[in-house]
Amino acid sequence: MTKNRLKGIWENAVPLADAWHHFAPRKMQSSLEKMPNFVQKLDSKQKPKGTLETVVIIASAYTASAERKQFIKTMQEHLLDELFNSNLLALGYRYMPSESRRPVQIDPVYFDYPDIDWDGNRAEFNGKAYHAIRIFNPRDLSDDQKLRTGRPSSGAAINAAIKSLILEKQHFCTQPRKIACDQIRQFINKPVIPGNGLSDKNLEKYILTNCDCRQIKN
Repeated sequence: MTKNRLKGIWENAVPLADAWHHFAPRKMQSSLEKMPNFVQKLDSKQKPKGTLETVVIIASAYTASAERKQFIKTMQEHLLDELFNSNLLALGYRYMPSESRRPVQIDPVYFDYPDIDWDGNRAEFNGKAYHAIRIFNPRDLSDDQKLRTGRPSSGAAINAAIKSLILEKQHFCTQPRKIACDQIRQFINKPVIPGNGLSDKNLEKYILTNCDCRQIKN
């Protein structure tokens, strides 16, 4: 692919600051729309009649705001998971360890444990840093625009391991997550290495997908 084509894809991609919402499942987007922020929660209340009622209303608004922020964080984590598993791809301008004059493709493993400035469209991980990061769905590209997707997704191997462990171990879904994560790594026969998708944080997402959430212990 020519550098000009890569720049064209970048120009039509979604800025990181907006991508966590743009690429979220519709169900998540709908849930967020129903969650008021601090100001909206205050406006929804009647004028307080006294100091105590004022405190209660403000506390309620702070709680609503905190819940909304936590849900946004969950949506951002979902985007990182999609990027790590190559379901979505990222382009950005590298500025560390060397500068790139044009957008470059960011390796999916970069999104395992990045330090992200969401509003600034920046991210750092393992000695590399990018700015002006934009996200796109590779399935939306025409055949002559296709990009390589990096290493094969680890998601299929993790899901297969969990399904086998559920069949082999009756209490797999009801045991503590730490033990379940160790069993998955043992099944795949690989240790946790930064960028290989086998960290507890990443494995827990697959456990939640394959097991009933109410069964799982922290």
